[in-house]
Amino acid sequence: MIDNFDEIMPQHLEIKTAYSHLMVWKITEPIIFFEEKLSNWQNDFHQIKSEKRKLQFAASRYVAALLTNIFDASQFANAEDRRPFIRNSNLQISISHDENWAAVIISKNKVGIDIFCPTEKIFRVADKFLNDEEIVLLKNHFSSENEKLKWYSMIWCVKETVFKWMGKDSVEFKQDMLLKKLEAAEILMNTAFYDDVKVQTKFEDEFCLSWR
Repeated sequence: MIDNFDEIMPQHLEIKTAYSHLMVWKITEPIIFFEEKLSNWQNDFHQIKSEKRKLQFAASRYVAALLTNIFDASQFANAEDRRPFIRNSNLQISISHDENWAAVIISKNKVGIDIFCPTEKIFRVADKFLNDEEIVLLKNHFSSENEKLKWYSMIWCVKETVFKWMGKDSVEFKQDMLLKKLEAAEILMNTAFYDDVKVQTKFEDEFCLSWR
């Protein structure tokens, strides 16, 4: 792993602990910047039709390379369930991207990360991932529509993180992951598979971030 990121831009956020290392990157570069930094791009990269998703894919793999010191893009692969892994490595990895942000976390333990840029679309799908008890609990934490948007977005973000961390094929967000306790920097979920799971969270102006 690279220990000194002082000259790396536009790294937005880095958090390193004894167990994990994560980075959030603001995507401001053209796709050729990332293509030139890594070698051996896989076929699935070139098959991506959307230019926006292709840029997100390239940026997130570059961040993964910075964290692992592996600049061979073919070493970052997806399993049949689309979860990323690193070939010939005991490191675990989780990747997320949304709009012009990419987030990656690595660890020797299993990990999950999600980054999500809040939009009002979250209200239209709220009944897919929030039950009535969770909605009541959330109401105690916001006094405006803007705060409501942030908290709904964060819970979606956290449940995505837990889903990635658990590595289960079939998970019902509304039934198998239940909000138990929330604070600004940490949310506790009760899951059908692992009992209570703590997830670290961070609110930014443009995105919600959660990791485990």
